Amino acid sequence: MIRVSDLVDFLGQRALSVSSDKTIMIKAFAPLDPGAADHVSFVVGGGDVASQAVTASESSAFVVGPELSPPTDDSRAFVTVANPRLEFARVGAALFPDARPLYAEGIDPTARLGPGSLTEHGVVIEPGVVLGAHCLVGPNSVIRLGTSIGDGVTIGPGCTIGGVGFGFERDEDGRPIRLPHYGGVRIGNNVEIGANTVIDRGVLVDTVIQDYAKIDSQVLVGHNSFIGEGALVIGGSILCGGCHVGEGSWIAPGSIIREKVTVGPDATIGIGSTVMRDVPAGETVMSPGARPALRLRGNGAAR
Repeated sequence: MIRVSDLVDFLGQRALSVSSDKTIMIKAFAPLDPGAADHVSFVVGGGDVASQAVTASESSAFVVGPELSPPTDDSRAFVTVANPRLEFARVGAALFPDARPLYAEGIDPTARLGPGSLTEHGVVIEPGVVLGAHCLVGPNSVIRLGTSIGDGVTIGPGCTIGGVGFGFERDEDGRPIRLPHYGGVRIGNNVEIGANTVIDRGVLVDTVIQDYAKIDSQVLVGHNSFIGEGALVIGGSILCGGCHVGEGSWIAPGSIIREKVTVGPDATIGIGSTVMRDVPAGETVMSPGARPALRLRGNGAAR
């Protein structure tokens, strides 16, 4: 654990101001919602929404931007910086490094494989991974530390589950600085994952695949994404970071879902669509621009 004063010393002149007690101890980053005692959270933006999130958070310290005014009667620590997301990347790498091992070989003895589960040639399963009963992991797949997989899951050849996501913030000189990824991957029961699919672990929270979801070959599921129960994600699709795909949804081949976009339950995304905004439950959208599909009158005329 470190003190807030250690964090401030690392930031140097980039710490614009500090409120409250610098002796507060922090041991890691935590997501703002719900937060965690003895943890620090970073807050992007200001206004009522950010202020309410900080008030409700359980974290002991916050790295905030100049847009947010720290509460004057709060015993927690607030460190103001110009760019909280950039400082999250810097502080994480320097003070809270992600201590995951480099790619190992074979199945680590601390990994837990349920009864009836099988792994084929060249599979790597890292320390602490939990694999449920009656699972099949195809050849040359890699399951990284921090991954939990339920029962009856099939993973095709050449998959990587739990690797670092593609998250960066540019510094003052425009150079990309990698964001740390402390989260994991949680996969439910009876999920199928096709060959050469990549599922990235989360930044602060887990990437989640719920029960009975089916993911085709050559799909990319970005960090912090959520795929609901029974959803279908077909070959060549890309779910950027923080996507939320509702239960029962259909993501057709070659679709791209922009980061932090929500596809509602039972929605359908047409072949090759690029989805840039939220899609309501039950809606069907088609490329280009993922516009709502035309509905036909009884005589075949579009309306």
